[in-house]
Amino acid sequence: MITIPIFADPEPIGLRKYKPVLTVSENQKGVLDVDTVKGCTIGMQARPDGGCYGECYAAKTAHQYGIDFTLSVSRKLTPWNRTDVFFAVNGGGMFKLDTTKDVEEALSNIRSVLGTSEYAHIKPGNFQYIDVRFPPKIFVNEMPEAAATTTHTTATSSESGM
Repeated sequence: MITIPIFADPEPIGLRKYKPVLTVSENQKGVLDVDTVKGCTIGMQARPDGGCYGECYAAKTAHQYGIDFTLSVSRKLTPWNRTDVFFAVNGGGMFKLDTTKDVEEALSNIRSVLGTSEYAHIKPGNFQYIDVRFPPKIFVNEMPEAAATTTHTTATSSESGM
């Protein structure tokens, strides 16, 4: 059995923004966290150096993970899609499943892909996603999120003496 924490989709660059989609996460003690609003515009405007009482744990946590806590975002179930589930993998990467289909079969398909010689190199952090929502097709995006969203330029010269 695979244990995968569920997080919101990662944003590529700069401070991330909370998404308006309701998410559920479970902490290490097994407590479920369902936040209908993320961020605190009023509190952070009134006390920009740490939020309410200067000790807002939510603001500190958001800052630790690079999330803009100064913007309040109301979150709710998306009417257009209540069946897709994205599992964020510790270390990077994501598994995309459709809950209207057999979840055990979907996880088995992910294990099968990772067990092939073509994809044996895939580890947390070196792929963007494995999508098993459209059987029998399985989509694998091997470009990590950071590589997909950043540009790196290197200048080189073949002239001697440079």
